[in-house]
Amino acid sequence: MSSPPGTAPVPKWAQKLHWTCGEPFYIEWVTVGHVLFRDCGHIKNPLNKDGVDLSVVVGRDGQEIDPYSGRELLRVIDSLSQKS
Repeated sequence: MSSPPGTAPVPKWAQKLHWTCGEPFYIEWVTVGHVLFRDCGHIKNPLNKDGVDLSVVVGRDGQEIDPYSGRELLRVIDSLSQKS
């Protein structure tokens, strides 16, 4: 996060939401790279409501990922970015 919540404008699409969500904020990508499905397909996300233990590569925009799966995904991204 490169700014505190509430400092970015609310996008038009978000103004029409009928559910509670956090305030928008700006982000800055620190690591940018290519991660292939085969590199992270083994990581399962128990919070994906579309199925039991689906891979993190299966989900909708904004899909929540449990803390363990998120750490594993970041570990994969970090390891691949160090090789580039």
